[in-house]
Amino acid sequence: MTPLLLAAGAILLRSALDHARTTIAHNTAARVQEVLRARLFDKILALGPAWFGAERTGGVMLSMVDGRRATADLLRPIFAAGRDRHLRARRHLFFIAYWDLPVATVMLGAALFTLFLPATVSRKTERASRGRQRAFKSFGEEFLDAVQGLPTLKAFGQSKAYGDMLGAKARALSDATFWVLALNVLTRGFTDLGTAVGAAAALAFGAWRVQHGEMSLEALLIVLMAGTEIFRPLRDLRTVCTRE
Repeated sequence: MTPLLLAAGAILLRSALDHARTTIAHNTAARVQEVLRARLFDKILALGPAWFGAERTGGVMLSMVDGRRATADLLRPIFAAGRDRHLRARRHLFFIAYWDLPVATVMLGAALFTLFLPATVSRKTERASRGRQRAFKSFGEEFLDAVQGLPTLKAFGQSKAYGDMLGAKARALSDATFWVLALNVLTRGFTDLGTAVGAAAALAFGAWRVQHGEMSLEALLIVLMAGTEIFRPLRDLRTVCTRE
């Protein structure tokens, strides 16, 4: 009963610590958003009405709202993931290496595959994200101007032409958004592929070593139970880093 109680206590402690880490990360991101909001308002007031009158209202509003939120979302992976996930992956590898070094080597190769292969599409993802941001900014500016100047557009008979232009920008935004989503799915597919193939290869190699008497059955059981935990920190890190 003592080992079972200790294991249950470890599970509860890990859950509590992980919840505390996530809460701290989200609270820190919220504070970052508050500071950015205050600084942006102070900057607009310092620039004065002359500068603001020469800018598109939609672009300023997107920078104030979505730009601030996107910046906080980019910082959240640093607070939520940080170095702890890489440290956890290394600790798991050392733990498996203690039981069987060849199997740990197979897992290390799969982990490197899972970590570095998504980098092959990272540049495309970055360019696609910038293109989507430009399309979103262009559509937001025109849409807000259309809402504000709808009576004027109707008065001069330009509502249909302006609506067609907005439709084209909306389609461009939709295409850019789906392209970013497709690249993110591809990146996650590489991660899942490396995780599944790595765990299966390590388990199959371990079973072969047990059959030939080069590895104990207890070590194979450890690989079976803890094998996927090696890839979990990498999968979690990739998940938070591919968020919008």
